[in-house]
Amino acid sequence: MSDRFRVRRGRPIVAAVLALVVVAGLAAAGTATATTSKSCGTVTLNEQAWAGSTANTYVAKAVLQKIGCKVKITQITEIPVYQAMANGKTDAVLEDWQHVDQYKQYITKQHTVVMGGPNGVTGHIGWYIPTYLMQQYPQFKTWKGLKGKESIFKSPESGSQGMFLGGDPSYVQKDQQLIKALGLNFKFVSVGAEPAQVARWSQLYKQ
Repeated sequence: MSDRFRVRRGRPIVAAVLALVVVAGLAAAGTATATTSKSCGTVTLNEQAWAGSTANTYVAKAVLQKIGCKVKITQITEIPVYQAMANGKTDAVLEDWQHVDQYKQYITKQHTVVMGGPNGVTGHIGWYIPTYLMQQYPQFKTWKGLKGKESIFKSPESGSQGMFLGGDPSYVQKDQQLIKALGLNFKFVSVGAEPAQVARWSQLYKQ
């Protein structure tokens, strides 16, 4: 996950209030200034479809409510949420993986969305293999060890190729490009957002 949050331009109070959260060691950073419930009003935060985003969003919601703000939660996916911030439908995203095209359009060119600063959370993107397979095939610790063994991961969805389970198409991911560049015989299969991914992993693990 990104360590930065986004705020729609025109809501400086949102950045200021969210900064108070990081002072408490909880969420996002910005320029901390005093605020009151009267000046705060209603703040709309966007929750993405994964656990980390939910945690960040609801911690911020609790703090905002504590100081007298009214908080609404939207659930707009990663790419459309930039337009939603630009249009004023939501005020802030507390966890953003920085889609390059949207960043350029709404932050660099239009200046309708601003980067609020770091929130102290660091995410990692990687490929994950079940422990029992790693024990059986120690060479899977690197991508080179997967070459020639891709069929171990095949499924009805992938045919003769190995199946690579990917996330929702709206997520920032470079897996298909990596698979092609590394010459691996995997078929990228998108299973949806985090809950769908977990359900599919659990199903495959039981098999």
